[in-house]
Amino acid sequence: MSRSDLRPEPTPAAQVSAPPTLTPNQPTCGCGHTRDHYAVSAEASYSAWGWFCNLFGITAEPKRLDYRCRQCDQVFDTSDDPKLLGHHI
Repeated sequence: MSRSDLRPEPTPAAQVSAPPTLTPNQPTCGCGHTRDHYAVSAEASYSAWGWFCNLFGITAEPKRLDYRCRQCDQVFDTSDDPKLLGHHI
């Protein structure tokens, strides 16, 4: 019996879930990256009340996400989907 036989298989609850994707044909930046690429950052936009809450350390839900490529510095996609906004709280 080897060591690999003794290791338990990971359960589905122990696996980390990826952020939800909405469509298979997502827009790309000038470099060709989609919003799921590691070189793309999601920048949150907040309402005035959201900024006030964040100022005092209260977590607020963003109103919109802008996806910006860190290589070409292009904002190529935006989203106001509640599932994606909830993932970026």
